[in-house]
Parts: sequence; structure tokens; C-alpha cells
Amino acid sequence: MAPTETKHRNPSGKTFFGQPRMPANLALRIFATQMVALFPAVKPIKPHVRSH
Repeated sequence: MAPTETKHRNPSGKTFFGQPRMPANLALRIFATQMVALFPAVKPIKPHVRSH
């Protein structure tokens, strides 16, 4: 419950990916790449829902 517990679980020196800290723009670039990788799976679903 103590705030120190969360700090231990998620050290400030690492991101939630478990990788070393990096510039924000680089982190966003990696995040965007992951979202693009997920898009092919989402794209076929969205038009199908919209047509209904």
C-alpha cells in the first residue's frame, strides 16, 4: 500500500517495457511502431462494424 512499494515494482530508471530509460520521442516512436503492428488485426474489424 505504501508508495515505496510501487517504486520498487516500477523503478524510475526503467519503462514498463523493462528497457532502459530513453528519450520521450524515441519511446513514442517505439509505441507507434507497436500500434502499427496491431493495426492489421484491427483494420478488418472496424469496417465490418461500421457497415453494420
